[in-house]
Amino acid sequence: MVSQESILRRLVLAGALLIFASGGLCAQSKQQPAAERPEEPPNGTITGRIVNESGQPVSNSMVYSRVIGTINSTRTTLSDADGNFQFTGLDSALYSIFATSPGYVTSLRDFTDSQASLYRVGDAVKLTLVKGAVLTGTVVNSASEPVIAVQVHALMIRDAEGKQPRSVPTDLGWKTTDDRGIYRIYGLQPGTYVVFAGAGTSFGFNVTAYDTDVPTYAPSSTRDTASEITLRAGDEITGVDIRYRGEQGHTVSGSVTGAVTPDGMNTYTVGLASIVNGKSLWSTSTIQPPNAKGFAINGLADGDYDIWSNSFVGLGDAGISEPKRIKVKGANVTGVELITKPLASVSGRLILESSKVEACKDKRRPVFTETMVYTQRDEKPAGPAVDRFLNSQAVPAKDGAIQFKNLAPGQYIFPVRFFAKYWYLDSVSLDAPAGNAKSGVTDAARNWTVLKLGDRLTGLNVKLVEGAASLRGQVKTENGQAVPDGLVFYLVPADREKANDVLRYYGTKVNSDGSFTLNNLAPGRYWAITKVPGENESLTKLNRPDQNETRLRLRRDAELAKKEVEFKLCENKTAFEIK
Repeated sequence: MVSQESILRRLVLAGALLIFASGGLCAQSKQQPAAERPEEPPNGTITGRIVNESGQPVSNSMVYSRVIGTINSTRTTLSDADGNFQFTGLDSALYSIFATSPGYVTSLRDFTDSQASLYRVGDAVKLTLVKGAVLTGTVVNSASEPVIAVQVHALMIRDAEGKQPRSVPTDLGWKTTDDRGIYRIYGLQPGTYVVFAGAGTSFGFNVTAYDTDVPTYAPSSTRDTASEITLRAGDEITGVDIRYRGEQGHTVSGSVTGAVTPDGMNTYTVGLASIVNGKSLWSTSTIQPPNAKGFAINGLADGDYDIWSNSFVGLGDAGISEPKRIKVKGANVTGVELITKPLASVSGRLILESSKVEACKDKRRPVFTETMVYTQRDEKPAGPAVDRFLNSQAVPAKDGAIQFKNLAPGQYIFPVRFFAKYWYLDSVSLDAPAGNAKSGVTDAARNWTVLKLGDRLTGLNVKLVEGAASLRGQVKTENGQAVPDGLVFYLVPADREKANDVLRYYGTKVNSDGSFTLNNLAPGRYWAITKVPGENESLTKLNRPDQNETRLRLRRDAELAKKEVEFKLCENKTAFEIK
């Protein structure tokens, strides 16, 4: 069955969901700007090269550039015989650049993750495509006769790093069997898969004779006993055969209501996820078209399911229903009622505070069109699969105004990425809503901002201040020993009154030669320490509200190490050494 994540990704490619690009954490180590460049880079050009995993050029790749935060600014070009490409006549902005080529794949994590690189005019880009993997086999019935024109799906359950995909397991491709019952699915991401036959395609289109059957997983199983197949880049795994069970499934049906467009032509997407031991094993979806009285999802085995709906109202507005848990046991489930409600929004302003200190004179200011404010949603507890795609990123308007739309219920923080060496992120705060009995300002960096369906929060203030320092240094090991893998250099605030300021904790990975660099540092006193993070001490989570214990432990260790460093406004320290 086709997963909700697969459907949403296709909508992204169609342009309908580009404004809902998923938000993610840009840790302090990832917020460092590139080397200083002129305010207006020459020619408005981004150049690049497409290579394969061996470093050889990939010619005739389709290369895409898109201005972040827009839905109608995608441009395309082809790579030449040497893999080179170029986009010219570009405005000052942040761009995403990605490429496709038949038989090759890009990282799924790069595609869905807003931590993927952002580019500016003047950048040189290198993109690596890897050869997609292949699964092939035969589908036969109980009489060993070929099952013809049945859809066979490859469902990723873990990525190449052994991690579960961002959403429920991801349907990365399907093919129909030929007159011999043979299928061949190519262009698959590296990872671990289960393969099944049966079920229809996205949104209930392309009705087949097998839509009401329970999917049969290779070799002839239900989902919980399916064989798992691990694929590496370029692998071709043959003999993934399926003996089709042909079991009649049950149907879940009902209706969706909620906010509609002015003309009443509203389309709802209904998602359904199989739940086993509290985890989603797969999901499927259908639609309730405009003016339709309801929806139906067929081919379901007995079990527990979560079901929800989402809608798109006008340009860029969306709604979602609360998920419902239902049980299918020996019969159809009818009369499921889902009510979509508007998703939340947050608006505010990016504030720039200049310095009059001589050392900071004539330094490059942040450019709004090259600045990104994100939302990062705490995934505990995780909601329906669709929730994880309805996050947001915002490029400030000319007056600094920022707005996030279509935020799913949950708790959020607001990381920032900008390109100006002598500026630092000073604070992220949220004014109390007008009329709120608890007036005042909340530290939205140190505390989660909790959103419910329909919330309309205003008063988010993200402040960048001029005067940032930078540091280049070297880790010296005893007796010339190698730098430990995963070693991180940290700066933690030495002044007690700054101990709870999560934005004053910085970290960066140490290179294999012992060198490291940190930019965009707030002036002040710090303790320096090197450490290999523990299992629950991820560098990317250093500044999250739920990492108080990690920061306290780090500060205690740094205080004992007594390696102090102080930064003045706009100071660049070099040749710093630490053991």
